[in-house]
Amino acid sequence: MKWRDWDINLKVRLLGEGVYNLLFWMYFPFMAIYFADAFGKQTAGYLLVASQVAGVIAGLAGGYCADHFGRKRMMVFSAIGQTICFVFFTLANSPILTSRFLTFVSFSALGMFGQLYWPASHAMIADLVPEKQRAAVFSVFYTSINISVVIGPLLGGIFFFNYRFLFLAVCTVASAALVIILQRWIHETRVTNREENGQAKKGNWLGYVMKELADYRLIFHDKIFLVFIVAGVLVAQTSMQLICCFPSTLPNLSKNRHCFRSVHGRLLSAARKHTAGSWL
Repeated sequence: MKWRDWDINLKVRLLGEGVYNLLFWMYFPFMAIYFADAFGKQTAGYLLVASQVAGVIAGLAGGYCADHFGRKRMMVFSAIGQTICFVFFTLANSPILTSRFLTFVSFSALGMFGQLYWPASHAMIADLVPEKQRAAVFSVFYTSINISVVIGPLLGGIFFFNYRFLFLAVCTVASAALVIILQRWIHETRVTNREENGQAKKGNWLGYVMKELADYRLIFHDKIFLVFIVAGVLVAQTSMQLICCFPSTLPNLSKNRHCFRSVHGRLLSAARKHTAGSWL
């Protein structure tokens, strides 16, 4: 599927979400360091787990909301919520106020609104792209995310620690711009008839979530797919540990750099002696 054949929704979202993802990855990997310094490592770990659990719960409701209220409405609503969160995020790290608690609440709420956004975003792609061409379109969006994952932390290492207030202010402006772009240039793709609308009004979100959980039984019946899912979860958890938790150890490593160099030097010396002995 060529670029000129893409719907305007896909083009606008690819550019807008690309910029937003870049800004997201400029601060997300360093939040573990921030919370470890603010609350201590153990407390920071509990807080990060709690925020992720809240995000998972929001994600379960995200699919229901995308089907019940529409793709565009949920995307705009989530973008507005993220903008409000960025306002408080910026305020909590401004020259007039420094609040670690408000920073955590804003960060957690950002994750929850993000989990509400992405189900509608993915569903919109499924609505607009034929099934045979979805893989190619999704690969373009995921490539954009991967580029942000690589470039974002490189820039964030400079701006998050040295210019945090200005950086978060830019994130706020970019999030507000995304709201305007979504509201003005994309159109709704979820088309419902009267029968579906009647069923939606009679239904409730709890029943939808229970139905979604019941559908997961299909995964357990397919053992190969189940192994694939479990392996994917384990790989994702490992990579996220490296991204989120490993940076929190770097300050200690820099403080003990002389000890690190000493141990490193001894290891090299021992390796050289072993190599020389093997040659003899």
